[in-house]
Amino acid sequence: MRQCFFLSSSSLLLFFFLILQQNPSLINAVEPNLVDKTCKKCINSTVSYNFCLTSLQAVPISNYSNLPGLALIAMELGIKNCTTTISTIKKLIGSKYFDRQSLEDCLELYSDASVVLGDSIRAFLSGLYESVIRWLSGTMVAATACEDQFLVAGNPSPLTKENYSLIQLTDIAICITKLISQGLVSKPVTTLSDGRQVREI
Repeated sequence: MRQCFFLSSSSLLLFFFLILQQNPSLINAVEPNLVDKTCKKCINSTVSYNFCLTSLQAVPISNYSNLPGLALIAMELGIKNCTTTISTIKKLIGSKYFDRQSLEDCLELYSDASVVLGDSIRAFLSGLYESVIRWLSGTMVAATACEDQFLVAGNPSPLTKENYSLIQLTDIAICITKLISQGLVSKPVTTLSDGRQVREI
């Protein structure tokens, strides 16, 4: 089973500093009420405006973040969701009230999702937005699959809240990443000496 990946707030702040150090122009990209404006752009049939607003604002540095910073916050919140959900699943597996096989399937799905979110953060920092969107979309599918496990088995899901929270967080991150990539379509992709591709921000 894959190991979970979680970033502390201090680690995330370090990411912001690295982004700003490499791209000083982003310092001026911070907008007033950016969280509110972003959530209004990202609401859809999946994402609730209130969920988006309260989730992002729960992280204090969101008020001082630019658009890339909000994307990182959403992904870190997704990892935190995975971490707490995995702990919940491990406790529920010992219960006789919920389907064990469904819980074990969800445990594997969430363990993989945590790793994918960590990979997505690293890809995001390299400017590989198409990969980020593709991987995050897979994370949404994983959360949906977890919920469906219980429906197929004809049992109530004890993870509905967790599943829909992860779906919304990843959808928010996808939305923000798309907003960023739409503004960078003309930016060139540079291939580094180690083979990695980095898009100029």
